[in-house]
Parts: sequence; C-alpha cells; structure tokens
Amino acid sequence: MNTNLNRKEIFSRRFSELMKEHFPPINSHKKEKQIKQTAREDFALLQKLDINKANDCKNSIDRNNATATIRKWRNPLNKEMPTLQTALKLCEILECDIEYIFGISDIKNKNNFRASSYLGLNQKTIQGIKDYSDIIKELIDVMVCNDNDTLKYILINILQYVRYFNIPRMTVQTISDEKPRELSYDEKQNYIKSVTMDELGLALHEINNRYEIIRESDFAKRKELLELEIQVERLNIKRLKEK
Repeated sequence: MNTNLNRKEIFSRRFSELMKEHFPPINSHKKEKQIKQTAREDFALLQKLDINKANDCKNSIDRNNATATIRKWRNPLNKEMPTLQTALKLCEILECDIEYIFGISDIKNKNNFRASSYLGLNQKTIQGIKDYSDIIKELIDVMVCNDNDTLKYILINILQYVRYFNIPRMTVQTISDEKPRELSYDEKQNYIKSVTMDELGLALHEINNRYEIIRESDFAKRKELLELEIQVERLNIKRLKEK
C-alpha cells in the first residue's frame, strides 16, 4: 500500500509539473491565481483528451464537473489513476515517456535525451526546436543545408560581435596584473554562456546594420549599371535616328 501511495505521489507531482509546462498562461507577465491556473490547465487538457466533452461545457460549473477526474489525478491522496490507454494518450499530449510520469524512470523523454546526447544540446533546446512551427523548421533546414550554411554564418557573427566588439568584457585586470589581460578560453566560454538576450539583440542589430550597408551598396552599384545601360541605349537610339 505504501508503494502504491508513493507511486501516486510521484505521478501526481510529475503530472502537475507537466501540465504547468505544457499549458502556460496566455499572458506570461500577469500572475495567475493557483486555482484559476489549475482550472485553465485542466480544461485545456480535456480539450485534447475529449474535445466533444469539452464542447458540451456551457459554463464554469460544466467545466468543473467535466474536469473532476483530472483533479483526482492531481491529488496525491486520491487513489484514482488513469487507465493505460488514457495514460498513453496523456504522455503523447504532455510529450513524456510513460515510465517517467509513473516514476519508473527519471528521463522525461527518451527521444529528447538521445537527441541531446547526440547533438550536444540541452534537452530544453531540443524540445524548443521540436515545438517550432513547420515553417520555422523548414527555414532552419534551408539555412543549415544550403551550400553557405547560413545559420552557422549568423551564429558565428553573433559570437564575433560578443567576443570582439564588447572588448571591456573580454579583458580583466586584477591587483596582481600590471595591465588588463585577455580572458582565458574557459573564462570566455563562461562569458558566452552568460550573455543576456539584450546583448544578443544588439549583436543581431549590428549584423542587420552591416547587411543593410552591403545591400544598399549593392543597390547603388546596380543603379549605376542600370543608368549606364539607359545611357548606352539612348545613344544607340540617337545613332539610329541620325542614320
């Protein structure tokens, strides 16, 4: 009995954590009351589990009654657990392995874990990319698979901006140092990891400015060529008239 209770406690905790993770509030800047948050998450899950049952709800009382079973799953003191078929569907919706939600394994998603190990990326990064829209994924494919590897070029430019254009942060001077010294490789790596989104935003802005300058330069060259072509054409027309 104690084992079953512990299993339910683990299930309830992990289930609630996954619900919060997969059904975030629409307005992330506004703090949501716990009761409203739970009710919103439960109904959002119901819409994915049984859309017909969710559509039959006409008011808050209907929604409360329809999500009663989900609240029992959340409650560690309630013995009710989802059936195997429902649990499999839950795991599909919440993007986790069934072994994880029942506390048999600590690996939330084996596919993400394998991809993370293979690519050397954080599991959250893998999940984040997985959640991108199809058009964004297609764009990443194009940027990586084309001959120029555009994505790599953009990322390298960001790193170059952070490393070389933000010089004060790339050097350090201590009491024992006669003059500022360049950061070691490890210190630079730690700095790169600590770069804020504002700094990355500045980097992207700088890259965009450079692109605009290049584009304007190319446009100016094309305009000059077009003007020369027009002048040549006018001369040809004039010669034809003179003949």
